[in-house]
Amino acid sequence: MNSDNVKGNLKDIGGKAQEAAGKATGDKELEAKGNANQAAGKVQNAWGDVKKEARDTADDVKDAFNKQTDKHKVESDIDADRRLNRDEVA
Repeated sequence: MNSDNVKGNLKDIGGKAQEAAGKATGDKELEAKGNANQAAGKVQNAWGDVKKEARDTADDVKDAFNKQTDKHKVESDIDADRRLNRDEVA
């Protein structure tokens, strides 16, 4: 969860309270503001989810790259050792 998720959830909850207060008092404008804040909160929360997924994907790509780079380094070290051993025998 990131700040957009938190802010979005709070905006959604606040919008629900506004909507309920608007309904209870017959204030259609307050009710509409509450509905708008709920929608804005849901959008902000969804944006937070998108950012989290993008960050997770970037981390996965970075980890895969590092793993492949490490594997290549080990293979290169093995090849170098084999060449050294071959040269020592010859």
